[in-house]
Formats: sequence, C-alpha cells, structure tokens
Amino acid sequence: MLRGCRYGVYLENLVYYRSTGAFSECATHYFVMSVSNIESLQAFGVLHQASVEELRASCHDPHATLCQPSNVSNKKLELYARAAIATFVPSLATHPMVPGQLSLFDFSERWQSNRAAMLVPGAVLGQQHEVLVTRVGDALQEPFWPEGLGINRGFLGALDCAHMVQHYAAVRRERPGDVEECLARREELFGLTKVLSGHNRKAELRDHLEGAAWRSDAEKGYCYTIQPHTRYLRWGSKDRRSHSEPAADDSAKANPLPVSVLSTLFGK
Repeated sequence: MLRGCRYGVYLENLVYYRSTGAFSECATHYFVMSVSNIESLQAFGVLHQASVEELRASCHDPHATLCQPSNVSNKKLELYARAAIATFVPSLATHPMVPGQLSLFDFSERWQSNRAAMLVPGAVLGQQHEVLVTRVGDALQEPFWPEGLGINRGFLGALDCAHMVQHYAAVRRERPGDVEECLARREELFGLTKVLSGHNRKAELRDHLEGAAWRSDAEKGYCYTIQPHTRYLRWGSKDRRSHSEPAADDSAKANPLPVSVLSTLFGK
C-alpha cells in the first residue's frame, strides 16, 4: 500500500502516464489511483455520504452509489488527488487539471461474460428460427484500463465476431447439423483474448502491419482480416481451414430483437 502520511492519502496503487506532447501544444499527465479505504476520502470531505452500511439498506450496490456524482464533492476530490500527486510526483502538484476529467469510480470488481456467443431458441425472441447472439467490447470482457486493453480487445472482438458470423452462415448452408462448431470456435477465440495483456501481446498477436522493416508505418499495409490466423499466433499454429464467405441473402428480413430479452441471456 502506498501511504502519503504527510497529507493523509492512502492508496493501493498509483499509475502515472505522460504523453510525449507530439500531438498537442503540451504534454498530458494522466493519473489513476486506487484508494485503499473510504476513511481517507471521508477525512478530506470527498463523500457526502460515506457509510456503506447505510447505503446497503437502501440500494443493491452501495460501493457504486458511493461514487455517484451526486455523492462526490469535486472540489474536495481535487484536493485529495493533488495531495496524492504532491506525495509521489511533487513537481506536478500545482499543474492545472483538464476540465471535466476528474472522476471517482468503483473498480472493486471486474466482469466478463460467461460465454462469447450462444444460440437462442427462436421462440424466446419471437423468431421462427434460432438466433445467434454474441457480445463484443466491454460487454464481453471488462478491460483493465492501465494496460489499454479496452480498445485493443474491442477491435479483436469485433473481428472475431465477424469471423463467427461468416463461419456460421457457411455452416448453416453446407452442414446445418454442425452449427455448434461455430460456438466452440468462438469460445476458443475468446480464450485467446482472455490471456492477452500488455506484457505478452507480442507473444500472442501477430504484427498488424506488413512490409519491409525499413519502411515507415505509413508505407506498410494492414494485415489483419476477419480470419483469426492473421491476428493470433497460437491460432495460426493449428491446421484450420476457413469456410468460404457466404453469399448475402437480401431476402432475409430480420425483425428487431428485444433488448430487454437479450440483456438477460448471457449472465455475468
């Protein structure tokens, strides 16, 4: 635990990023810090209501309620943040803050979907045939923000989803009895993104640019497609054959699926 006893700041960790300033007139300093206890925030007057026990009696998620804007004094929160910065990076303690970018949020838990995709019986959604439903982005796997995995997994998940849809259409056309294979393949790809981190990305992912090493990035071409072997090194080590891309069927007019039903299908 990081302790700033001089100012009464108690943190589990503090992450500091500094931009190069190459794309703006000045560099940006970005801090993310995890407070180790509510008492230190309360001592600064950051929270209007700081008792978890009292909130637990009135809401199902007291920790999230603690961080609601209506329960937070931004002026006191800025004092707390500046006290932490003064303790660990003193030279930046008096720098101006970017307006509207200071916030308090609950990060005591992270969630991920218990599956990447599923086939839902048509009757559940008021459809004639079973429906392929999938998740992408943060709905599939909540990111760990210090490593920048949110946008990374978001792009990978979108490409994986596109591959699954193509594969599903081909299987439905050629081998209707084997549609479960599509789900198994999607779960396998989901497993690859689960282990991806900022530390092992070069061991798990192929380079997204192709071209001679002496060329600049602007002169190289993007090599990622919806085919998984263009992205994942471990997938490329297996002997796989992709089904041909299915022809579009303009005659299929799907009705909108009720969001209220979709949100309950996967679980957390």
